Amino acid sequence: MKLKKYISILAASLIIIMSLTACGNSNASGKKTGTVKGVSDVLDEGVAKEESKTEASSEEDKKSEEAKEEKLTEATEISTEETTEEIAEEETTSEEEMTEAVPKEATVIPPEIDIDLTTLSSTMVYSEVYNMMTEPDGYMGKTIKMSGPFAVYIDDVKNKTYFACIIQDATACCSQGIEFQLDGDYSYPEDYPEVNDIVTVTGTFSTYEEDGYMYVTLLDAKMN
Repeated sequence: MKLKKYISILAASLIIIMSLTACGNSNASGKKTGTVKGVSDVLDEGVAKEESKTEASSEEDKKSEEAKEEKLTEATEISTEETTEEIAEEETTSEEEMTEAVPKEATVIPPEIDIDLTTLSSTMVYSEVYNMMTEPDGYMGKTIKMSGPFAVYIDDVKNKTYFACIIQDATACCSQGIEFQLDGDYSYPEDYPEVNDIVTVTGTFSTYEEDGYMYVTLLDAKMN
């Protein structure tokens, strides 16, 4: 009985050993090992696919942004060119309008007046005229404007006619005449006002000597 029991135990052990050996050979042969994917392999493949999709999406986004920038640049350049052309057209139109607004015939601008006696009071104007007579060098070449009664003196000996504008003081008791010589060809009495008519005369201050005396006059004068 003991022998049969021993043989049974030995047979069972041999069967177990052979089964284990078969499993080991099967793993060693590689027929089953490596054919089933592990969890880490699946995760790695998923990550790789997601990274590939992300890279492709980033590339498409980059190309889309570049296309938008190019369109925006082109639109800006076109807008700038149109604005420049509009400004140029407006400036040309403005210049044309200004040119049309200017009269073709130039207006004669009166000479600049250095001393305007017509704006001074009676006391100040007489004082200014007195200074002209006593210190004429300080007035040489200046443009003088004056107003007052028209006066005429005819020298029969010299056959010469003198024209003057009378300047009076505040009390009208004292007066001083300033001679003037009109610019142009004028004849007396046809081209002159009546004696004592109020005239306004503008001319260039100057002096001249005659018979040993110095006289004051306004040359190239205009009368109105």
